[in-house]
Amino acid sequence: MAYTSGPAIRPDGLGLAAGATLLALSTIWLAAPNIVATLPKPTTITLYPVADPPPPPKPQSQPQRRQAATQAQRDTHITKVPPLVETPTEVSDTRQVTDPIGPIEPVAGSGTGGAGTVEITPPKPPLLVPPRIDPRYAASFQPDYPAGEIRLGREGIVVVRVLIGTDGRVKALEPVSATSDDFLAATRRRALTSWRFQPATRDGVAYEEWKQMRVTFNLKDE
Repeated sequence: MAYTSGPAIRPDGLGLAAGATLLALSTIWLAAPNIVATLPKPTTITLYPVADPPPPPKPQSQPQRRQAATQAQRDTHITKVPPLVETPTEVSDTRQVTDPIGPIEPVAGSGTGGAGTVEITPPKPPLLVPPRIDPRYAASFQPDYPAGEIRLGREGIVVVRVLIGTDGRVKALEPVSATSDDFLAATRRRALTSWRFQPATRDGVAYEEWKQMRVTFNLKDE
């Protein structure tokens, strides 16, 4: 069997192929747009000093929290009041007001003033006369001396209040003080049976009135 080799490579064919390739690359390079790579500009970083953060506030006590809450409520309820401006008032009615009662006419036969005036005399206070002992019965005012007090040789004083009626007689008796019950009993008997007074009067009219009496029991007078 005979060996047949392939076609041989010719040097002039390689040169033509290389030239065609260079021509094609040149055409592509001329037809492509100009591409310029642009790098980003460097960024400038500026550093500023920063102060340290403030320390956290101290926890408030319960009274301080209550006071702060109360103050906040007061600030919330504050209401601004507009300033008071006084507005002048114009008086449009200048009519004179007269007394609706009218002038006082003088009363005929009364007063000593001039025309158009009346003199009013104030009423006199009532004339009061207190009750007093009727001098016709003055000798019968001393009570009888109690026999028991005479035997004991004891003296005494009795003070009583008596209600004197319009007829001058004693209608009631109230003891104020007494040395003994015997002295008081003797005074009561005498006052209700024998004491007589001139009654109290108001403008000459008799009326009932209380009067305080003092009775003395003395042995040397016996």
